[in-house]
Amino acid sequence: MRSSVAAVHDLVSAIAPADDLEAEHQASTLAWLSATDDVFRRVKPVTPPRHLVSYVLPVDPSDGSLLLVAHRNAGLWLPPGGHVEPDEHPALTAGRALTEELGVAADAVAPAPAFLTVTRTVGADAGHTDVTLLVAANSVSV
Repeated sequence: MRSSVAAVHDLVSAIAPADDLEAEHQASTLAWLSATDDVFRRVKPVTPPRHLVSYVLPVDPSDGSLLLVAHRNAGLWLPPGGHVEPDEHPALTAGRALTEELGVAADAVAPAPAFLTVTRTVGADAGHTDVTLLVAANSVSV
C-alpha cells in the first residue's frame, strides 16, 4: 500500500463513528483504501470515479456555530474544503482550503479528521463519489 494511502487508512481507522451510517462509510472506505492506491483525483471532475476530499470545519467557540460556504458546482452550502492532492495529508488540504476559500491562515488545524462521509456528488460535477474527511479548525486568524 502506498505510504500516503496507508496514512489515510490509519486516519480513517481512528475515527469513532457517530452512528451506523458513518460506521458503514468507514467500513466501505477502509475496504476501498485496502484495495487500491488510486484515491487522489487526477483529472477533473471524475478520475478516478471515487476520490478523497477534505473539508475544514471552522467553529465559533462562543456558540459552536459552523461556517458554511456556497459551493458553486454542487449548489449546496458546505464547509470550506477541496480535493486531497496526490500524497497530501488531509489536514494540509483542510488548511489550504482555509487560505484559498476564506483568505485566512490556519493557525491550528486538527491533525486528524473527526468525521467521515461518502457521498455521490450533485450539481455541475455530478457523477462521482467523494470520500470526505472533515477536519476541525482549532483556531483561525484573520
